[in-house]
Amino acid sequence: MQERLEQIARELYRGQVKDIEDYWAKVREGTYLGIYQSLRVFIIGVRNFYVVNPRIKDMVYSLYF
Repeated sequence: MQERLEQIARELYRGQVKDIEDYWAKVREGTYLGIYQSLRVFIIGVRNFYVVNPRIKDMVYSLYF
């Protein structure tokens, strides 16, 4: 199963598809295999809130990403 997933990914990356239907069929199969083989599927939402005040000048932002 892993080998098939890698084959699909290589074909899509290289553009080795016959037509648009073949492309989407490979995308669907690759997505199915990727989710089927994964232990967990994480959906993450990140929200960053920043205080904004027009009187603040020359603000230094964090160096950490």
